[in-house]
Amino acid sequence: SLASAGNEIITLEVCPKGTSCTKNKGNWVLYVFDSDLLTKEMEERTYEFRRWLNETGSSIDNSGQQIISGLANPSHSNHMYLAYNAGFFEGALIGVVDPCFGESNSVDIGVGDGARNYLIAISSPLKGDAGGESCGQGSVVLEKPALPANGHKASTTDENGNEIPGEVKSYPTTEEYILVSPNSDDQYAIKITGTGLNPLASGDAIANSATFDGNSGKLMLPKVRVNDQVYQATLEQQTHKARSTDDTLKFILADIQALSVEEVVDAYRATYNPENQQVLIPRVTDTSNGIGYSVILQFHAATNNGQAYFEVISATEIQ
Repeated sequence: SLASAGNEIITLEVCPKGTSCTKNKGNWVLYVFDSDLLTKEMEERTYEFRRWLNETGSSIDNSGQQIISGLANPSHSNHMYLAYNAGFFEGALIGVVDPCFGESNSVDIGVGDGARNYLIAISSPLKGDAGGESCGQGSVVLEKPALPANGHKASTTDENGNEIPGEVKSYPTTEEYILVSPNSDDQYAIKITGTGLNPLASGDAIANSATFDGNSGKLMLPKVRVNDQVYQATLEQQTHKARSTDDTLKFILADIQALSVEEVVDAYRATYNPENQQVLIPRVTDTSNGIGYSVILQFHAATNNGQAYFEVISATEIQ
């Protein structure tokens, strides 16, 4: 989520020069949405994959009986590039970096008067059916042979006009599917440059930020996302003695409470990444002087010699 106070130009660049994914920058698609225009219906909509009999082009055999459901396996997908190509986000999508078309890896967003909030998403691209190595060319909904289905031939009538059921027949079928291409397990990077006020210096960011009280040593996280659940957490700073000889700030978890669904949406909430076991906190405000920092905490699991703790590995002052 990216907040803007208005009257600025925001540039978003995917895999900028100097990042680990620069050489494979064509592996990621970036989308920018106006949060006021993106609806729940758009977010929850899925694409339905079809399956049909090659001979009839439907789920019905030559005898007139439906012998398959008409849905492929898997039957649905909410892949973002598929939804984007299907037009599901029309009206809310205001910018995209699509490596399947053109060489640019950045997009500019012009922000007019008044505050705005944008949602940024990223996905893999999908293979197109136009051939070649390029992604996204043609339709991204591909077709492939599926399991045959047993049905019947069309019925006939004898010389007396009696109907004779058709013989059993195996019908080849075709189904739709998608294929991620190019496929990458590299981390992606997004560089955001704005000409206006840093969103993390805004009043909303300050009001919703985490706080650190140097006197009590408590780090309060109003909201932190862990997988699909959001919590309120309190961390307490370890004493210098417990921290050994280095000067790194370390914290232990003192309290954590799950929040209800109504309380989870917050552009400034912290996020725990289970892949690298890091907590990204967009803004921590020092209560003694009001200075804000963007902070990354590294989680260390408990050992036989000590309890689990979080270590500050990055703290960048918000200008």
